[in-house]
Amino acid sequence: MESVDIFAMVAGACVALIAFFGCCGAYKENTCLLTTYSTALIALVIVELALAVVAFLVISGRSLGPDITRHLNDMYDDKEINQSYMDILNTVQRYFECCGIVGSRDMKAFLRKGTLMDSCCEPKFAGHCMFSNAYKDGCQPQIKEFLEKNFKIIGGVAVAVGVAEMIGAALAICVKRKIIYEQAYI
Repeated sequence: MESVDIFAMVAGACVALIAFFGCCGAYKENTCLLTTYSTALIALVIVELALAVVAFLVISGRSLGPDITRHLNDMYDDKEINQSYMDILNTVQRYFECCGIVGSRDMKAFLRKGTLMDSCCEPKFAGHCMFSNAYKDGCQPQIKEFLEKNFKIIGGVAVAVGVAEMIGAALAICVKRKIIYEQAYI
């Protein structure tokens, strides 16, 4: 999980740096910063497009079920679970009202003092969640259904972000050309 945290921080720093180039370039009318900004946005769109194509090919070429099951197995089998991992697991189980991979019996490893994790049951059973009152459905089918149902929405949002980035790059190029034009005739 720590690698995801580090990746998110690095990605955030890169986005902040790119935004800094755009803001400073426009404010100071610096063509070099605007060129860097527009080039970075175009490169970002190309990388996003490549990742989207790869993701689409991987997802369309096989069922999501085995991949989700593998990731959930890794999560449930991890002996040194840190708190952020448990938070994710609890959030997934609460949101999807599920327990375990294919059912609550998968949660035997998580039994604590004879009870299951609170996220395996409705909130009214907090503190004494047992197999008898746990959610019966496993998380794998719930997550698979959610992803398949929302695949078009996720793709649409990705396309909208890409279009916004291309518009930003085009506007930066227009501002740069205007600055060059004004400097040539001053």
